[in-house]
Amino acid sequence: MYTITIHSYGLEHTFSGNLDHEEIKEWLSDSMDVLFKLTNKDFVVLIDMRGVESITRKGATLLKGTQKTFTDYGMRKSIILYTDESVKEQLSYISEVSPFCKNKRYINTKSETDWKKKHINWLFSNGDFETIL
Repeated sequence: MYTITIHSYGLEHTFSGNLDHEEIKEWLSDSMDVLFKLTNKDFVVLIDMRGVESITRKGATLLKGTQKTFTDYGMRKSIILYTDESVKEQLSYISEVSPFCKNKRYINTKSETDWKKKHINWLFSNGDFETIL
């Protein structure tokens, strides 16, 4: 399951459950509709993966290309929230083989209790993420 929310700063994508190829394909189609409607072509993205249990191999393959698409449309920073280390490992692998949007950060909300403040600070800063923590 997923939701896409438009904010003044950009987009928020929330995912939960098991992400398979069909669901990611549907999300990508809906995301493209949203990207076409964005008036701000310099935006940031919050990706909430805290409810994700797993990502299928075919789903992960489809996700690889989405990073380039979002970057091409103007995404300058993204933050991925997670609680499950295995999901983070899958997402990290996708990023390694598809190195678009180098301004990406992963935040484990189980261990980072003040993640929201850090998220807002970093998304709107021009500085280095680590110096803001």
